[in-house]
Amino acid sequence: MRKGVLVEETYRIFSCWDLSASLRQNLTRIREQNPIGASNAAWLREVFATLSSRFSAGDSIAPLVILAKAEITISTWKYCLLWKESDDTCHLPDYCLQDTSHAATNISV
Repeated sequence: MRKGVLVEETYRIFSCWDLSASLRQNLTRIREQNPIGASNAAWLREVFATLSSRFSAGDSIAPLVILAKAEITISTWKYCLLWKESDDTCHLPDYCLQDTSHAATNISV
């Protein structure tokens, strides 16, 4: 990874991500609007380059975006990001769509 996981930056970016737009469109808008509040252009370029390379393979980021938009706490969300980043064979969308009716119902996130 270029500069680490960038949890807070990725969370802020995914909070304003437009799932109907392309990756390139979203990244261009992010570079123009600076939703992470980068203090200088060099840091914004670094975050842009990192996310651009990290998610360019066509991986589905929709579950992470949906969770960020739903304002799940960043302390919980970061584990979803780390899980996705650490295991390329893990299909987060498949996991999210599995029948969980048998799972415990008192789990809160």
